[in-house]
Amino acid sequence: MDHQPRAKEGVPMLLGIALVVDDANKGQRLVFRYPALREYGLRHGKSGGLVMSWALQRCAAEFHQLTPEVFARLFRPKAPLCGRPFRVCIDRVHYLSYPVLTASATKETATDDVLLFNIILAIARLPPTAQHSNQPQPQESSSAIAVAAARRRLLVWRRVGQKATAAHWMKEDDRGDKERQLQHLENVLELLTKALLHEERRCRYVSKEVRRLLDIGEDAQGGEGLGTAEDAQTMLDTMMEESALASDLKEAFHGLEDGGGLDVAVNGWIRLSLPGWLPTRRGRGGQEKEDEDKEEDEEEDELVLVDARPERVQPDHTLLLLMSEETILAKLPKDGSEQLAMFVQAANPLKTLKEISAATRIALPQLRLLTAHLVHWRLARVIRTISLQSIYAIKPTAPTQVFSMHAMAFEQRFPISSFFSVLGSFGAGKSLQGLLEGLTEDGQVERLAQLVWLLQQDIVHEIELFEGQGLEKM
Repeated sequence: MDHQPRAKEGVPMLLGIALVVDDANKGQRLVFRYPALREYGLRHGKSGGLVMSWALQRCAAEFHQLTPEVFARLFRPKAPLCGRPFRVCIDRVHYLSYPVLTASATKETATDDVLLFNIILAIARLPPTAQHSNQPQPQESSSAIAVAAARRRLLVWRRVGQKATAAHWMKEDDRGDKERQLQHLENVLELLTKALLHEERRCRYVSKEVRRLLDIGEDAQGGEGLGTAEDAQTMLDTMMEESALASDLKEAFHGLEDGGGLDVAVNGWIRLSLPGWLPTRRGRGGQEKEDEDKEEDEEEDELVLVDARPERVQPDHTLLLLMSEETILAKLPKDGSEQLAMFVQAANPLKTLKEISAATRIALPQLRLLTAHLVHWRLARVIRTISLQSIYAIKPTAPTQVFSMHAMAFEQRFPISSFFSVLGSFGAGKSLQGLLEGLTEDGQVERLAQLVWLLQQDIVHEIELFEGQGLEKM
């Protein structure tokens, strides 16, 4: 399948993925660089503008023009810089990586293993003016450019007035989206690297695969180097056929390129399945929607692009399962994470993630990733923990028809209760404690179960209250 990337104005575009190692015998080496230099054809979007440009081709050329020796020296940092994100910017290409030292690097005896390995992502930062032309523009003096820019700003202000200020803040928000996307890519690199490091310590997986890749590269070059692009592509094809590591890196690259997600099985059994993240579309007037083959419903975007981001999940939040525990466990793969199944079994909307972390002994950062995974697959939703002080109200979009499907499903689930009488109890602005007053113990349990069901069906939602000083005076 021919993967053709699509450029969007100001959005980072992946150019390639590479693997650099420090081998005990052969030193610093560039083991794998994918894909081979390709021609970026000109393609048209909905608006008819060109979405591929000569600037993207130039960035890709810069990525490949770095010789293997220079590439290996650049991305073999010293020990204090290992075990953390490592960024390098060269012209218009930004490189993200996460170098790590293996256990062999600390051994005093000689070893044939890899001492360090580093997975690198190359990203093109396309200037906005490069998105609409396929030929280099003539050079202008800096003074002429400054005058033209000032004139454009003045015209914009005269025509749209205060809208120019809104556009400025929108651009600031775009910059924040781009930085969060880079942080997401760094998080993916960290998880992929730690999975490979685990396998290296367990069975020397990386060392074996690197040795295989180095042998393939030396056989392909034959002491004379790679003469043509066809030779380089043939070498890459051979690597991906004979090396599981090369194949995994290729799949990781295309997953990140297509949607920012990751779905690979490291060494065939450590499954990494992470949701992607794309800039939100709210407030953009639909101008930054994905291409027609990736368009989704706005409600689905709201669920995936907001709730599924791990940085949005706070310790006082909780996980609301949208299906029964048995149904979700049946949907999980048989070789899936034991922590994920344990988390599903322990999920309780009355307990915070911090409390669930203490009960299951799963680290809170890991719980956030598991939460993002369940939300991405629409098996759960992130909400604030249910407490006695919580106040709930009926959503404007709630089904209030007499013979609605929700009303019949509710009365089938709770035969002795009326759907509309229960809904009416949430319209008085009472806290949950007030709703439970006067009920027997069994009645309180029943009302809590009804609240959870209504939250699962997105019929009621919690009202946020903000307390401040001096409200009476105002």
